[in-house]
Order: sequence, then structure tokens, then C-alpha cells
Amino acid sequence: ELLDFVNPPASYGEWQAALAQMVQSGKLSERQRQCIYIQKMQGFLQSDIAKRMSIAATQGKLHKEQSFFLGVSANMVKPEFPKEETMLVQGIIDAYFEEDGELVLVDYKTDRVEQGRELIERYHVQMEYYTKALEQALGKKVKEVVLYSLSLEQEVRLR
Repeated sequence: ELLDFVNPPASYGEWQAALAQMVQSGKLSERQRQCIYIQKMQGFLQSDIAKRMSIAATQGKLHKEQSFFLGVSANMVKPEFPKEETMLVQGIIDAYFEEDGELVLVDYKTDRVEQGRELIERYHVQMEYYTKALEQALGKKVKEVVLYSLSLEQEVRLR
């Protein structure tokens, strides 16, 4: 959420300084800072998705921490619920960006898993809601959904 994709920290020392500044400004607690593994963040910045996010950020097309509300048929949440009832789903989208007139949805995952497939099984429904919310709100197609696993240090594509 706080990462500057336009001018991200490049070295370990720059990361330490950036995190210290975030603590000093009150954006991050000291406890939160201690939970950040700089090596994993550096690995993330080397990923294809982070590079694309950086390009989008320089163009003003990267959006982070976006809240949404979505009305869905109750039976989409649980099949035994009546379809004529509507349930309100709310969430916060980690990030999305526009690329070639379409949207790319990005969600960071910290789950300790052995394979990306586990994340797909766990989060595909959540990502369907996020996709639907973005498409309805912005009137643009979500062309890709990417989970970035900090544990595996890799991208996991749902679409």
C-alpha cells in the first residue's frame, strides 16, 4: 500500500531508510516495520507484475487500496440462499491498473503455501467479486487477475 512504484527503494539501505521514514511519519508502526522482509519486497519489485505496476504508476494509472461495495444474488454467496435476495459484499482491492484500455487486478497474498494452485483454490471466489466490482464501477474489462505470493515469491495468474 505504501510502496512508491514510481521511485521504489533500490538497495537494502534505501529500503531501511524508507521504512524508517514511514515509521517516523506515522504511516507504519515499529511493529509493522519489523514484519517486513526487505528481501521479499526486493524480489517482488523484480517481478513482471511489479514492473508493469511501476509503468502504470508513472502514467497515473495505478490505483491502490480501493474500497468497494457490490450487490450480489444471495445464492452466489451460498447456493442454499434464495437467489431473489441480494447480499452486500464489501472489500478492499490491493491494487489495479489500466493497461491498453483494460484492467489488471493485483492482490498480494502472504499465506504460506507450497504451490500457487492452493491460492487459486482459496481465493478464486474473492477475485471474482473484485473483478465484477471493478468492471461495474469502471465500465472496463478486467483482462488479468494476478495474485502475488510473498511466500512463494511468484505471480499466480487466475486469468
